[in-house]
Order: sequence, then structure tokens, then C-alpha cells
Amino acid sequence: MTQNVKQISNTRVLISKIPEDVSPNKNHFRTVTVTEDAPVLKENEVFVKNLIFSLDPYIRYAFPDGATESYVVGFAIARVIDSKNPKVPIGALVLAPSHWEAYTHIHEKEPGPKLL
Repeated sequence: MTQNVKQISNTRVLISKIPEDVSPNKNHFRTVTVTEDAPVLKENEVFVKNLIFSLDPYIRYAFPDGATESYVVGFAIARVIDSKNPKVPIGALVLAPSHWEAYTHIHEKEPGPKLL
């Protein structure tokens, strides 16, 4: 028996070069779009559509040693599109840890989203 799994198109921004002695610009980033299964949420997990991202100086420290590129990490203001967290309703605006991507699955063990 085959289950119908919803697919999403998720655009991500990757950092491909750490800015040294210059402000970050388009040469430091790369955009990729992937088609993937929408997550099946477990208890206390949330799925969001990101609206606004932070650009924080600490991203240079999140770049793994020896890596040629990495996710851009930070925070996002996002709209909840699915939730198994009773404190975070669908449709709510939240501030949440996120990669720079269109959609983020926030796992139970991560710091939870804060309602705005």
C-alpha cells in the first residue's frame, strides 16, 4: 500500500565562503532548490514557512572546518503551517531558530519557537 506523501519545493541559501575583511555579498552565498517530502511531525514539533531571516556575525563560527559550504544559520520570523505543539497554533507568527530556507522543520529537542 502506497501512502500519499506531500512534496514541497524548498529553496535554501548556503554559505559557500566565509567573508574575510569584507561585508557579506552575493559571492559568499549559493541558492539551491530541492524537492523533498513534507515532514511528518512528532509531538511538540512545528513546521514553518520562513518570512524574514537574521544575518548574524556568528555564522562564520557555524561553518564546519574543512567544509566547502554550509547552511546559513540564524533566526527567522515565520508563519506556522503545521504544528503538533499545543503551545504553537497553526497560523501563528513565531521567532524560531532556522536555516535560511523557505520551510523549516523545528524538532522537539531544538529551542522552541517563540510566539510573536
